[in-house]
Amino acid sequence: MTMPRTGVWMAFVAFLALVVVPTAADARFKGSFGSRGTRTFNAPKATPTAPRSAAPIQRSRTPGPATASRPGMTKPGMFGGMSKGGFMAGLLGAGLLGALFGYGLSGGLGGIGAFLGLLAQVVLLAFAAMLLFSWLRRRNQPEPAMARTGSQSRYQDGPGRAPGMMGRATMNSNGMNGSGSDNSGARAAGGAFTSQTKPLATVEADFNTFERLLSDVQVAYAREDMNTLRRIATEEMCDYFQEDIDDNQQQGQASRISDVKLLQGDLSEAWKERDAEYATVAMRFSLNDAIVDRKTGKVIEGSLTEPNEMSEIWTFVRRPGGSPDDWKLSAVQPVD
Repeated sequence: MTMPRTGVWMAFVAFLALVVVPTAADARFKGSFGSRGTRTFNAPKATPTAPRSAAPIQRSRTPGPATASRPGMTKPGMFGGMSKGGFMAGLLGAGLLGALFGYGLSGGLGGIGAFLGLLAQVVLLAFAAMLLFSWLRRRNQPEPAMARTGSQSRYQDGPGRAPGMMGRATMNSNGMNGSGSDNSGARAAGGAFTSQTKPLATVEADFNTFERLLSDVQVAYAREDMNTLRRIATEEMCDYFQEDIDDNQQQGQASRISDVKLLQGDLSEAWKERDAEYATVAMRFSLNDAIVDRKTGKVIEGSLTEPNEMSEIWTFVRRPGGSPDDWKLSAVQPVD
């Protein structure tokens, strides 16, 4: 193999490293999934706990006209959705593949000219990918959290605080508690404003339930305890949990999760719909999180003793007028 050809392959591998970013193994449930009623395909409002955008819902039973084109809703090929566009397809088809077979931007010139031509293509591809990713991020950027005064309540240690709430953690209501109202309205899956939702007041007992479910759901998932999961999560979520558990079993692996601790939490939004009430909460927490060999118990990924810290946005649902104990998990979205 000549030096130019070696350079071609090295550049191609470098390009793949830029475009195809591997995802680290995770002992917990995978991806962004579930339903948030009419707000399923809207980015949850940013909070101090999760100031960055949440990953868009990838698996959901909620229908929406934008589902097919929404990022993450379909399984892309090796180059994702970029290879479907005319510009990107032209570059990939006529550029990279041509360079691999000896025909770069420099055509039949060969030698250093072909190698430089390939490098130019890689730069163009990387630049185009950067622009695309930047555009997608801007489009999915959540609205800033609504600032409120007066009725805003912060749950934390101090006078007047009900006992037993969160320990060292802080759970903020972000202006949606008590008499606070959400005047932003709601957007249905198609993006148009809808009057189907009304603000929902939350109380401290609700946040106690959210904290308890944060631990109970993950521990039950690791134990593959579907009976418990069906009691504390929606049927849709349980189906996704079962799929992930089945995948682990087929691979001879098992999840091990313990010592889940909420570090900080904020209410992103809470609202009523005709047949359900929803609350979306941003939570930063730590836990011991590992994937082990199902037979030997050997750790494959993660750690059984070293805490792992992460932030996610969880949405809970209950029947209209339900009590704090009626909340069930209905969606999980990692924070980008």
